[in-house]
Amino acid sequence: MKQIRAGLVLTLLVLLPGLVTCRAPTDCSAVDGDCSPLIVAFLFQPVYKATARFVYSTDTGSNLIRAVKIDSKTGAVLTNIGTFSTGTSPNVMVIDPSTRFLYCADFTADTVSVFSINASTGTLSLVQTLGLGAGANPGGLLIFSDYLLVSQSSAGFSNVQLYRRDSGTGMLTTQGSAVNISPPANSQPRQGMIHPNGRFLYLGLENGNAGTAQLTVSGASVSYNTNITLSTGTNLYDAVMTYDGRFVVVSVLGGTANAFVYSIDSATGALTQVSTIVPGGLVSHAIVAHPYLPVVYMGFESATSNLQAFQVSSSGVLSLFSTVTISAGNNKALAVDPQGGFLYSVNSSQGFVLAPLNPLTGAFATSAANAVAPGGTPLHVTIASYPQPYY
Repeated sequence: MKQIRAGLVLTLLVLLPGLVTCRAPTDCSAVDGDCSPLIVAFLFQPVYKATARFVYSTDTGSNLIRAVKIDSKTGAVLTNIGTFSTGTSPNVMVIDPSTRFLYCADFTADTVSVFSINASTGTLSLVQTLGLGAGANPGGLLIFSDYLLVSQSSAGFSNVQLYRRDSGTGMLTTQGSAVNISPPANSQPRQGMIHPNGRFLYLGLENGNAGTAQLTVSGASVSYNTNITLSTGTNLYDAVMTYDGRFVVVSVLGGTANAFVYSIDSATGALTQVSTIVPGGLVSHAIVAHPYLPVVYMGFESATSNLQAFQVSSSGVLSLFSTVTISAGNNKALAVDPQGGFLYSVNSSQGFVLAPLNPLTGAFATSAANAVAPGGTPLHVTIASYPQPYY
């Protein structure tokens, strides 16, 4: 499989003698027998092939992770790899940058399950079950640098705890003390987002219109700064940062808007609300950002469970430009292929749902998404990809 990925441009300079004469930098004439060279520039983009690509979803009702191997060109499921046991009520997952390890938050078990990934087969092998303490209820995981940040709601109040990751085994050891966050009580922390500059961390907080907490990262330590508060009557469902680190987009349940957009001050990390959207008649759920375009995708709950694509303007305004429909169900979580070729939703009634994308624009390539594999009671989804560039 050969796939073009936008982003990186290489310039090739070719010297061709005998084509032009340059008497001065601004005076170039046509061919006249002189052997002065013509410099011709060609622009190339790298070509990628994927040796293996796997999709994982947590089945919270069965206490396991489901794994499938997919066609790296179409996204279609090629093989059901199998299921792998976790702690009670597996929640969110993250895969480390080397794609060697998968981390799963086990909500009711108060643990994090650490798995190694077989790069050839996609199978998972449990290497550690990390206990977090009674009542931790981990709701979010974030990898940055050599650390895993676990967000949890111990004793009804939110906090985050850093763990150092062993690069050889993937195993976790505690780094410092938990950092308390000060939103309303019983605000369950969700997935975290790290700014591209590595200095600012944001954490979505569910329930009690708590909004998003802002933290500061300094080396191996994290400190709590402040949190933004959503409008009364709204509960955060999910939050995501655009690929360039300019905006945070928050999907909410209830209230008069389905999403809030905040600009990020690159110097201080402060968030400022810049826009909202109200997709009429739809209830927002999952949200995900495109890996290299100013596009975010939102999953909704309705008679036909829509997935919608929004372009993000330079000022943070969201504009709907593409929609795909699913026959029914709630879109619990979304994941976009790292090369921008397709989007997966884990849907409460459809299991794995595939929506092909145009990798140049981010638009949906079809009008309807397709259920591609059974998913039990899915809650979260993530993709492991092993690209090898060649030219």
